[in-house]
Amino acid sequence: MGGCASVSVSCDQTLNQVGRCLTENANHIHNKLDENVETLQVSTQELKVLRDDLLTRVFLEEEKGHRRLATVQRWVFEKIKEVNVLKSRSDFRVVAERVPRSKVKERLIHVPLVGMKAIAEKVCSSLMEDEVGTLGLYGMGGVGKTTLLTQINNIFVNTENDFDVVIWVVVSKDQKMESVQETILWRLGRFSEEWKHLNEEEKASEIRQVLKVLFTTRSKEVCSEMRVDVEMEVKCLAPDEAWELFRMRAGDLTLESHPDIPGVARKIAGKCYGLPLALNVIGG
Repeated sequence: MGGCASVSVSCDQTLNQVGRCLTENANHIHNKLDENVETLQVSTQELKVLRDDLLTRVFLEEEKGHRRLATVQRWVFEKIKEVNVLKSRSDFRVVAERVPRSKVKERLIHVPLVGMKAIAEKVCSSLMEDEVGTLGLYGMGGVGKTTLLTQINNIFVNTENDFDVVIWVVVSKDQKMESVQETILWRLGRFSEEWKHLNEEEKASEIRQVLKVLFTTRSKEVCSEMRVDVEMEVKCLAPDEAWELFRMRAGDLTLESHPDIPGVARKIAGKCYGLPLALNVIGG
């Protein structure tokens, strides 16, 4: 089964972070390699100096009519072997190998999770079905679609599943399709010069063969236009769930600091109409 591409809002920052990460790692590897090469060169040079110094001393003694000891001869022979071994080890035919990509990258959730467990499990269950290739989550702004998507992503971190990789792609209105496809192909380990010569439709066709797609949108019509196999509405929280989220954000210490506060707080929470974004902002 292929991986799951999660789609939401602007991937420029994500790509910049990836670029910085790759640059930092490359610089670290380059510096470490320089250090190792320098150490090898110094070790080789030291052995050569010791060998040459001893050979000079032996030659001077032989000029006086003395005979070199077998132990000295053997030591010189061994040091010459060590120098040759060090030199041979510096002839690398392969200097790098591909680092395995992590199956799922865990994402931080900065707000409490309330009332999302049931729909998150339902989405994961649907994605595991063979006949489901695309799944759309729709709902009004601030209802918690991205938070839900993050929770689903992290579920795949901690549970056994049939996906080879889970990919998170963020898309803005002015995002170029080419950059989105390249991000997906890079995570799949299939980005190459050959792929660059394919047009947008050819790349999309290849991606569809190996991926399942889970995306979020504010409009149910988008799900219809995308011809998704499954669509699910992300609804506002029920009153009890809304109060629980508000209470978690405000804190019991604040709510219990005065007898009148709990009643007022419940009224304020009710005015948020179960919208997680409003509850998190006002409660926090």
